Amino acid sequence: GLKRIHNSAFKYASISSLNFPDSLTVIGEGAFESCLVKDINFGKGLQIIYDEAFYDCSQLETVKFQEGISEICEGAFSECKNLISFILPDSLQKLNNEVLDNCKNLTHVHLGKNTKIVENNDFCLSCNSLERITVNPENKQYYVKDDVLYDAKDKMLVKACPCSPISHILVPPDIEDVYDYAFQELNQISTIRFQCDDLPNIAFSSLAYITPKDKLKVFCKPDSEIEKYCRAHDIRCNSVSKLTSFLLENDLENNKKTIETR
Repeated sequence: GLKRIHNSAFKYASISSLNFPDSLTVIGEGAFESCLVKDINFGKGLQIIYDEAFYDCSQLETVKFQEGISEICEGAFSECKNLISFILPDSLQKLNNEVLDNCKNLTHVHLGKNTKIVENNDFCLSCNSLERITVNPENKQYYVKDDVLYDAKDKMLVKACPCSPISHILVPPDIEDVYDYAFQELNQISTIRFQCDDLPNIAFSSLAYITPKDKLKVFCKPDSEIEKYCRAHDIRCNSVSKLTSFLLENDLENNKKTIETR
């Protein structure tokens, strides 16, 4: 009959496993912060996980959600350095700020069909092992192309996976903005090709997070803000009036083969 676990209820507890009853609806702020839990199984009745509920559970490896949860609040699973995958159910509607920040070993995140990421939020900042993001095909807001997450409604490039084996990113022509940390630690990327005319509101600091920058080449329209930024910050840039002439077939074919192999 348990319905709610209050704030900080099990903070610092030496709990190794958690199996929640279906009656539980709310997990409070910091409820299991810095616990030694390794695996979590949530019940069907859970509706909301509040801020930092599982913050710094450094031994946590697996999390299993049931359909029913609607919101995960800020920093709920941040600093969970052993967490490998994070599969969100279709019922989840709101994924808040920094939910998965600094989860160093996280390789895969899946968004359900109703999931919406809080505006201008990087929900997995400093997750430098992230290989892929997947999205339920019925999700009307987000889609993934070549291991890059896009927001179709807001026309934004949200997140490129730092450990994706893909080396070439082709940004669709309808994209109007790029999130600040979208390109953080993309050490495999050698080419980014912007098909759009320009991105006047782009947070150009996003390109600064690509390492090493000396291997990166950017293709964009001439006299664009993108070109000006690259020239000013020593990023190799080719400006072309028709980007299609630079879309080398072997580049795209290599991306396709890499994805199919995985």
